[in-house]
Order: sequence, then C-alpha cells, then structure tokens
Amino acid sequence: MSWCKVEAVVTRPDQVSVVKDLAPPPVVVLSLSMKTVQNAKTHQNEIVAIAALVHHTFPLDKAPPQPPFQTHFCVLSKLNDCIFPYDYNEAVKQKNANIEIALTERTLLGFFLSKIHKIDPDVIVGRSGFAERNAACGRIICDIEISAKELIRCKSYHLSELVHQILKAERVVIPPENIRNAYNDSVHLLYMLENTWIDAKFILQIMCELNVLPLALQITNIAGNVMVRNCTL
Repeated sequence: MSWCKVEAVVTRPDQVSVVKDLAPPPVVVLSLSMKTVQNAKTHQNEIVAIAALVHHTFPLDKAPPQPPFQTHFCVLSKLNDCIFPYDYNEAVKQKNANIEIALTERTLLGFFLSKIHKIDPDVIVGRSGFAERNAACGRIICDIEISAKELIRCKSYHLSELVHQILKAERVVIPPENIRNAYNDSVHLLYMLENTWIDAKFILQIMCELNVLPLALQITNIAGNVMVRNCTL
C-alpha cells in the first residue's frame, strides 16, 4: 500500500490507543528540485537533473536545525541529441562534487526511486511534480507554494518571488532553452547542476522560515486528523 518499511492494519478504531505526553519523534526530510527540457519529438517534458537535500533527524516541535540538511545527492541524465563535454569528469573531480550520471531519463528516475527507498523520507518538500508523486505513497508531500498561500500574502507564489519575500535573496532562473545549451561545456553544465541544488536549498529554507511542519503538527493535535492533510498535498 505504500513505500513504508512497516505497515500496520487494524480492523476496528477502538484497537488504536493514544500515547500521551510523548514528544513527536524526529522525521527524515528530503527537499527536492529538478530541471526539465522539452523533447523535440514527443513535445513532453523530460527530467534531466534532480538535486536533493536530506536531514535524517529533523525535529517537529523545535526550531529547525542549522543547516537544515545533512547530506545531498544529485543525478544528471544525458539528452538524446547531446553528448557530455570531453572534460566533464575532470571538472567534476576539481569541484569535488558527487554527481551520478544516468544515460536516460528512465535510468535517472530509477536511481531517484532507489535513493528514496533507501533514505525512506517521512516528508518530501518541493513543488508538485511527477517524480515526487511517484514516490509519495505513505509519505507527507509538502508543496511550499500551497503552504505559502495559506500562511502569507504575496504578489506571486512562484519560487522566485517566495525566495525574494521570505529569504530576502535573489533566485537565478535558467531558461529552459539554456538548459540544453549547458551540455556544450562543463562550466555551464556544472553551473546548471549547482543552480538545481540551490533551488532545493531555497525550498527547504522557505519551509523552515514558514514553520510548515510545526504548524501542521499543532493543527493535527487540535483537530485530531492525520498530519498529511495539514501539510498541504
């Protein structure tokens, strides 16, 4: 029924007992960002890069940890009509970056799902998208755009505006047509990956600044429903 390692089933509600005066356990939080390009033949968007930040003991009832992530991973796929720059491997070594290479989008998604299964995040933070939904069963999906609409007033709720209003920073946006051109040389390709990683960091920081998880926990305790409904799917 889900990706969770343990599932419990009861036949009647009265078989469930409530434990009181116990602090909520920390959760595993994964922040996600991706880059897509349009396939010239199918006119469908293809995922070419995914960056994720992970915190394995994120508290629900305390101030967010600093920094709000402990580990990260990044995966990049090859476009059908592009090749990797000749000096790409050397450039990655100089940057001391840990980047997984996938030859196709299918391989990229397979790698991503295997990482999700291994990390087993309780909360996936990002914006609604295929890759997130595909791994969402049994997990809380926190869409910061929806959360922001409920918690603050803003001219726009796109990520760039939220970064400006909440974090007082400026987000660099790479146009979709420039993503394909990034494969022409290693400098631009690594910059595109770094930009994806920074977006994942912005998303996580916004969730922390808005106190999305502690507020969702408080509403859950008051209303008595499941937390997944209060963390904006």
